[in-house]
Amino acid sequence: TVEVAPRGAKPGIITTETVKVTANVTGLDYARRLVSLKGPEGNTVTYKVDPSVKDFENVKVGDELVLRVTEALAILVEPGK
Repeated sequence: TVEVAPRGAKPGIITTETVKVTANVTGLDYARRLVSLKGPEGNTVTYKVDPSVKDFENVKVGDELVLRVTEALAILVEPGK
């Protein structure tokens, strides 16, 4: 998704991208709510799991998870000081 500033407004842009990724659980820290995942390209990333995720305690090392990851970027032009 891409959104630009309305006509007459200062230039700016907001863009978001959502991708679906399948990853394997390689590590867990239940106390700190951290999960380490190995992605399809072999890279490993550790994420903090939001408290709203109720089934976190049921996740085990070796499980395969399907994630929906959204990245956003916003650029806004403001006058200098």
